[in-house]
Amino acid sequence: MWIGIQVAEAIQEWSLTRKLLKIGKRYWPEIIENFPEDYPIERRVLANAVNYVGDIKLENRKSFLSKQDYKIAKKKLKMADIVLVGDMKSASSLFIGGPLTHTLIYIGKKKFIHAEGPGVNIIKLSKVIKKYDSMMILRPYERKLSRLNRVIQYARKQLGKPYDFEFGAGTDKFYCSDLIYNSYEAAGINLKIKKPKRFKISIPTLWNSQVLHPMDFMRGRVRVVFKSHNLKILKGKVEMRG
Repeated sequence: MWIGIQVAEAIQEWSLTRKLLKIGKRYWPEIIENFPEDYPIERRVLANAVNYVGDIKLENRKSFLSKQDYKIAKKKLKMADIVLVGDMKSASSLFIGGPLTHTLIYIGKKKFIHAEGPGVNIIKLSKVIKKYDSMMILRPYERKLSRLNRVIQYARKQLGKPYDFEFGAGTDKFYCSDLIYNSYEAAGINLKIKKPKRFKISIPTLWNSQVLHPMDFMRGRVRVVFKSHNLKILKGKVEMRG
């Protein structure tokens, strides 16, 4: 009897939460509903709150990336390239830090796979250029085609999985850098960068040093093949020009 009451209360609570989220869609640009089945209700709400705060626009302007950046990047991109981008317009840049705050993997035909709030999905180069302010293309020294194909195959198998708002263990959900790291690891390619240390937190409010930051990939077995017009590298440190 007690268990039945608990189940009924949980269903009622989730029903109310869904109603509130539905109302929130009038004010929030996107409501995330892609979570593991057993994900607690309070964490679903907190994840949406974190995603909402991170998406707040600090400036109402167009992307800093130019048409020339688009043309050059389109020519330079090759299969399984690691692409770092930065969105200085959004509040998320404040707690992630640095001019490059997000990671994607190039899968060909001007498309990328990445992990963001709604989950692991595909995004086109044209949309990346419109959304982000900076870009850097990294190319791992490993160029054996069979291994690079395995990288892409692994990334594709993760499509539709939820975003990891807890940066925890397992492969049932991913944050952006974690997806890229795991794709290469699954293909047997050692990028020679620090492996993400797993830890449990409810919802991150600041970028923890134990989390693999997008710019950590620069310290691996990769070379820079392109950087947008507004980036400079001084003594190994990436900065925005001007």
